[in-house]
Amino acid sequence: MIVIAPVLAAMVHATAAKAGPDFETVEWQDAPTAQNNLFIAGHRDSLRRVVELLGPGGTALDLYRLL
Repeated sequence: MIVIAPVLAAMVHATAAKAGPDFETVEWQDAPTAQNNLFIAGHRDSLRRVVELLGPGGTALDLYRLL
């Protein structure tokens, strides 16, 4: 079996979070907390990879830009 699972990530400014009509609540979490709260192993792995790629932030981020 072959599984293709694209992962999308974005760097954003942490502003006041507002839940959309499909959600009751929303909150910002740091990466370790978010990883602990994810119950699907593939999601935890995806978050780990995103942090590895985008974690440095700042000017180093340009080295990891994916097109």
